[in-house]
Amino acid sequence: MIYKILKTLIKKKNIKFKFFYKLMELIVLGKIESTQIASILTALSIKKENSAEIAATAKVINDFKKLNLIKNINLIDLVGTGSDNFNYFNISTASSFVVAASRAIKVVKHGSKSISSYSGSLDLLNVLGINLNFKKKEFIKCIKNIGIIFFILNSKYKKKIKQIRIDIHIPTIFNILGPLNNPIQPLKQLVGVYDKRLLNLIAKAFMKLGSIKTLVIHSKEGLDEISLKNSTYISELNKGKIKNYLIHPKNFFMKTKLLNFIKIKNVLQSLDIIINSINGNFCLAFEIILLNSGTALYVSGIVNNINNGIDLAKYILFSGKVFKKLKELVFFTKNLRKGYNG
Repeated sequence: MIYKILKTLIKKKNIKFKFFYKLMELIVLGKIESTQIASILTALSIKKENSAEIAATAKVINDFKKLNLIKNINLIDLVGTGSDNFNYFNISTASSFVVAASRAIKVVKHGSKSISSYSGSLDLLNVLGINLNFKKKEFIKCIKNIGIIFFILNSKYKKKIKQIRIDIHIPTIFNILGPLNNPIQPLKQLVGVYDKRLLNLIAKAFMKLGSIKTLVIHSKEGLDEISLKNSTYISELNKGKIKNYLIHPKNFFMKTKLLNFIKIKNVLQSLDIIINSINGNFCLAFEIILLNSGTALYVSGIVNNINNGIDLAKYILFSGKVFKKLKELVFFTKNLRKGYNG
């Protein structure tokens, strides 16, 4: 099977979901030699991955580390692929606290340490002193009582694949899987991608994985967030249908602005910008959090359009509820071993 699939990839032909799932399952389980994995990843990269191959790979990894912790709870993830190389503050992390502060939907963010920027979401949380080492009961208690959780799961298969990716030194399918690999598998997502080519691919992959509503976003200047500087491309998955459109800040009565003032050089700068903004201080960072969190509130189903989402986000930010939500999470995770009951 391995060599047949490899020959198909070399001919630049796509692989069906079920066959690619079996192939990636063998890779994740460590039943394929490193040289074979390198050849497959290289051939796939040259061919360019399609949505079925992306979805199959994501499903294998999700099945491998699936957490059957939460059932019948309305959940959303705000996440980006990274690799846009803009080095802005943690926009999606800040926006996540706004969404959680609405108390109408719960946020589950599966993150990683910084690879391509000065401050990954988990770098920021570590500085805040937020404990990310959850046991099953603690995980459930946190999401139910606090309404937001950040976590990271390290899998053994990653070490082998990571070394192969370093050795072949080219972008592979694993560079774009991050947003699809939340093991809690929420059915709603706001997902930023670093390449316009990925918009429809990721939306279709989420559809194959069973998501109800997903907005995949990419700004004209290349940002994996919704931008205040330019228009933003959107692929929207909603109940099995995908539509593509552009949004612009002027659609929401906001002026276009240069974003140089929200660039950072370290995680402490990101923290300073976020704390200032979520305390209701109107500034450039406040506006871009407003735009992104308002869009996430639309994805959540709380409101029926982005304009209404922005209005709700503005109320939440000025109310002080966002900073309070941040403090609740810090307090909860610092007192996990002390019997905190919410």
